[in-house]
Amino acid sequence: MLDWSADAHDYQKRAAAHLASRNAATLWLSPGYGKTAAALHAFKALLDAGKARHMLVVAPLRVVQMVWAQEIDTWSSLKGLVAARLHGAKKEVTLKRRDVNVWVINYEGLPWLADKAKRGKLPFMPDVIAFDEIRRMKNAQGLRFKATRPLAAAAPYRWGLTGTPASNGLMDLFGQFLILDGGAALGTGITRFRTSYFEQHYDGFTWLPRPGAKAAIEERIADYVFRAEGKLDLPDFVLDPRTVVLDPKSRKIYTRMKHDLVAEIGGTPISAANAAVLVGKLKQMANGRVYDADRSVIQIHTAKKDALIELLDELGDEQLLIAYEYNHDLTQIREVLGNDVPYLGAGVNERTAQETVKQWNARKIQVLPAHPASAGHGLNLQKGGAHHILWWGPTFDLDHYIQFNDRLHRQGNTADAVIVHTFVAEDTVDEAAAKAREGKDTLQSALLSALTAEFGETIKVKHSQEDSMQLQFKSDQELVQAQQPAQQAPANPFAQAQKPAQQAPANPFAQAQQPAQQAPANPFAQAQQPAQQAPANPFAQAQTSPFDQQPAVNPFAQRQAIQQAVSAPPPMTAQSAFAAFGVTAAAPAPEANPFAQPQGAPVAPENHQPPVQPVGWANPAPERDLADAPAVATGGGSGGDKPTIDVPSDAPSGTIPFYTFIPAGKLSAVLAAIGRAVK
Repeated sequence: MLDWSADAHDYQKRAAAHLASRNAATLWLSPGYGKTAAALHAFKALLDAGKARHMLVVAPLRVVQMVWAQEIDTWSSLKGLVAARLHGAKKEVTLKRRDVNVWVINYEGLPWLADKAKRGKLPFMPDVIAFDEIRRMKNAQGLRFKATRPLAAAAPYRWGLTGTPASNGLMDLFGQFLILDGGAALGTGITRFRTSYFEQHYDGFTWLPRPGAKAAIEERIADYVFRAEGKLDLPDFVLDPRTVVLDPKSRKIYTRMKHDLVAEIGGTPISAANAAVLVGKLKQMANGRVYDADRSVIQIHTAKKDALIELLDELGDEQLLIAYEYNHDLTQIREVLGNDVPYLGAGVNERTAQETVKQWNARKIQVLPAHPASAGHGLNLQKGGAHHILWWGPTFDLDHYIQFNDRLHRQGNTADAVIVHTFVAEDTVDEAAAKAREGKDTLQSALLSALTAEFGETIKVKHSQEDSMQLQFKSDQELVQAQQPAQQAPANPFAQAQKPAQQAPANPFAQAQQPAQQAPANPFAQAQQPAQQAPANPFAQAQTSPFDQQPAVNPFAQRQAIQQAVSAPPPMTAQSAFAAFGVTAAAPAPEANPFAQPQGAPVAPENHQPPVQPVGWANPAPERDLADAPAVATGGGSGGDKPTIDVPSDAPSGTIPFYTFIPAGKLSAVLAAIGRAVK
C-alpha cells in the first residue's frame, strides 16, 4: 500500500491542503493526476481533527463503482475510512449501515438522496460534499441542480473536482460555483452573470465573452481554484487504468467461452480451436464484440463505449489518441465519434495518412483512433501538445505498447507527462494483459502469464529446443490421468508417431532399433528391422533391410572410419553437390522445406494485420518430458543452436541426403554457404 507522506506528489499534498482549508474549493487537475487521493486525504484530515464525520461523493456511475472505494484500499494513510456505494437495488439497505463515513452516489441518484434528506429520512447529514466531475452541475436550471442545492448548502465543506471546467466556454462556470459557494463569487442569477460578462451574438442564441471577461471571471474565482502550475514532479507516463464492468448477461457468455471453448450468442456459436485462439476470442469479448467463424461481428456489450463517452466528457477539448486492436473496436469508436472521424489503420493510403497527421498536429482533429501497427513507429504526433492516450484494451505486445506511447512522449511536447488511459474489463483477460504490461513482459511471457492467470492448471505448456512455445488445453480425461506416465514422443520430428508399444529412438541419425536386435553403428547402414517395418524417415520409401541377417559391427571401428572419411572428403563436383541433397542435376526433385514442421492452413487474422502462421500454437506436438528424453547427437555439439543432420538409411547408392535443423538466427548464413557450394 502507498503512504501519503512518502508516495504522494508534492502538488497532491498542496491540493489536499487547499481543500481542507476552505469551505468552498475546487481542484482543476487533468484526469490521472490524483484528484481522488487528494480529496480523500483532505477529508481524513478533517475527520482526524473532529471537523467532519461524513463525506458524500457525487460522481459518474463508473467512477462510483470502480474508483473511490478502491482508492481507499490503495493508501495505508487512509486507514479508518469506509466507503459504501448508494446505487442499485440494495441502496436502501446500504443506507442503514453505521460503519460508513464515505458515501458514494452517481449524479442520477441525487434527486432520490435529496428527497430523503428533505423528508428527514437520511440517517446522516454530510459534512463534506465532493462533486467529482463538477462540470455536470453547470446547468443551474436543471432539476438535478435544484434538488441538490439545499443539501449542498447545509454541508460545511463543498468541493469540486474536474480537469476541464470550461471546455464549452466560460458560461459553464456559473453553475459550478453556485453549487459550491451559493453565489458569492459569480452571483446567484444566471441572467445577471450573462449580461455582465457576455454579449449576444447576432444569431440570437450564442453568447460571446466581452473583452476582458475571462480575466475578470478568473480574478473572482482565483481563491477557490487549485491548479498545478509550473513543472510538476511527474513521471514521463502517468498510468490511468479505468475498470469497466460487464453486465450479467455478457459475464455469463464470457465465462462459458472461457471454460468450454464455445459459447452461443443470439443463436450464433462462437468457438476456439486451441488456447491461443481462445485468448483472442476472450480479448475481443472483453472489448465488446467478437468475430464468429464467418468473420461476422457479434455484439457482446457496450461497457467500453460508455466509458469512452465518459472519458471524452472529462477531457473536454483535450486531444485524445486512441489505440485499437480489432476492426470492430474501430467501429465502436466511430459509432461514438461519428463515421467520418479520420483514423490511421487498414484501408488508409499514405497520402491520406500524411494529411491526417498534419491535421492532428495542427489540433484540427480532437480524437484520433490509430492501430499500433500502423502508427507505432516513425510518426510524430506530439507537435500539437497532445498528451492523452487511450488503449481500448490492454495489449500483450510490449513493442506496440512502448512505441505507440512514444508517439506523444517525444521531443517537442511541452506537457509535463503523457497520460495513458486504459480500459480494463473487470475479471477478464484484460487484467492479465495489463499486469504483463506493468511488468514489461515480452509477448510470449505475457501470453503465458495471461493463460496461467485465467486457466491455471488446465493449460499445459511445451517448450521445444528452439525455445518456441506450444499451448493446448488438457481434456477432462487428461486432467484425471495427469499423474499417469505419458507416452514417449519420437526424438526425430520427421519420424512417424510411434505406437504405444514402441520405444522412441535414442539417436535421430540412426534408424529405430528393435529391442531384440543390436543396431549397427554405421549411420549409412540400414537399421535391423523385420521385413515389413516402415523406416523412421517419412521421406524415404519403405523397404526391407538387406542386412537383416548380418552380425553387428564394432561401433568403435565404424566411428573411426567415419572420422577418417570426414577428415579427407572426396572432391566436390557439380553432380556430387546436387547428389548431396538427394537430387540429380538433370532431374531436380520437387522442392520441399525440410526445416519446418508440417503446417496447417494459416488462421485468418482477427484484424487488418497479415495472416500469422500458427507456428508454436496450432496443433501442438505431443508433450514430452525433456528430463527423460534420449540424447541427441549434433555432430559433436551439445544441442541448442547447432545444426543437426539426419542421414536416412535407405539413401540410394552414391548419394547422401540430409535434413538439417537450423536456428532462425543462422539460417541466412547457412543458405549462403549452400549456395556457394552448389556453384
